[in-house]
Amino acid sequence: MVNATHASQCMGATLADLPTELKALVVKFRRDQAEHEDRSPNGWKQSLCDLSLVSKDFVPLCQEELFEDVEMEAAGCKYGEDVPGAPNTLALFPRVVKSSPHLGRLVKDLFISLPRDFDTVISPELAGDISNTLKLLTNVEHLYLNRGPPKDGDTFPHTINLRDLRKRPHLCAIADGLREIMNSKKLRMIELRWVNVSPQDMMECKGLEIVRLLPSDCFDASPLDTKTNEGKGPICPNLIEIAGHRDCQSYAAVKAIERHPRLNLSKLKTVIAPFQKRILEDLLKGAEQLEVVVIKRSRRDPEVVDGKSFIQWLNPKSFNTLRILKLSIKLKANRNWIRDPYLSITSDDLLLQLTALVKLEIRVGIEGNANLAFPWISSFGSQWTALDRALVPSDREIALKSLEEVSIAVVIEGGHYDVAIAKKLLVYCRKQMLIHNFPRLKERDAKHEIKFRFRGRCSDRLLAQAIALLAAEERRLRTKALEST
Repeated sequence: MVNATHASQCMGATLADLPTELKALVVKFRRDQAEHEDRSPNGWKQSLCDLSLVSKDFVPLCQEELFEDVEMEAAGCKYGEDVPGAPNTLALFPRVVKSSPHLGRLVKDLFISLPRDFDTVISPELAGDISNTLKLLTNVEHLYLNRGPPKDGDTFPHTINLRDLRKRPHLCAIADGLREIMNSKKLRMIELRWVNVSPQDMMECKGLEIVRLLPSDCFDASPLDTKTNEGKGPICPNLIEIAGHRDCQSYAAVKAIERHPRLNLSKLKTVIAPFQKRILEDLLKGAEQLEVVVIKRSRRDPEVVDGKSFIQWLNPKSFNTLRILKLSIKLKANRNWIRDPYLSITSDDLLLQLTALVKLEIRVGIEGNANLAFPWISSFGSQWTALDRALVPSDREIALKSLEEVSIAVVIEGGHYDVAIAKKLLVYCRKQMLIHNFPRLKERDAKHEIKFRFRGRCSDRLLAQAIALLAAEERRLRTKALEST
């Protein structure tokens, strides 16, 4: 009798009787399925909209997925890039939130592209709608502010300063709305591209863990009002990434971080920055628990400082915690020599003091002139073998016991090569360099004591150039064959 009753109850069960957790799994499964079926960025959103029509029980669960990540951008713009036909979400999303205010609290990732020309795109009415919308976004954890790179013919400043926006009558409310989000305890990450904020704004961020200034800064010569932060604890980010469009921009970002009264770098885990002495020296010295350092290519020639590597700027405590080191360098072969490809990390013994290092990754880009009219093979001298000798000394034992993987990539770059010469350079990199410059690492790899990988390739631009030349040659031969018949 009990079984019969239970069966009848199950037969009469409806979707509303299912636990919320199970319905949430249905929504998640449908999203994953739609993303697999439709590779377009927003293909899955239509599928969830359709699912919400099946039952009102799915509506709030679908809304959580649909409004977790939100973009607010002008028409024809997507993630800061020009995308013809992209909707005007800068105007559309405020209208949606105005009709359904509860959706604002669902937003966790907010991406805003500020228009290049505010006065043309943002009317006073739209500015008011945007401001009111920002006030409803109380749970934002990741804030992306972008203005897009400068365009040819731009007559206005490349970067936008939020402090300057407050001086413009119909835009000050937007700046204040953004400031409220920055002051939220929920905010964990801020990423700025071509947008500057003042140190005062950064001071009031309460829970930042990740700071990305790409290319942006928070440098401001105005005095800081430290009284507004009395009694507040420090901000301890675990990741800082910096990429300036110009060297001075990158350095301004670092100086702003350095003079910030509440930023404490002692718990910093990851640093991503260009190879510039002033930047790395100021940024690394305060980090006591670094685990990952990524050195990006500088816009100018790498610096060699006192014959020592940048490792000298590490906080001594990080020598025992750094696990991953990634270096990227660009060398110009048209200067009749190819310089130190390792940013001088083999010029002293500091590399061997990184006792926790597990992975070392180096990417070397070589850019040459039209014909490489100098003995470039001889320029691959002893500096390339230095890493092999440092990591595997004469006793053939790996010097760093924790090291598990070494990866070196040489990429032939630029669009001004003679393709035949570029091919010769690539062949040399792949064969001769691997054989003659890394024999010890190669031997350790063969014995499965370490994973060593060396790759050589041409850049996509050079490959396209080679393909175009091959196609032209095929057309020439085809035409010649037709003429001969």
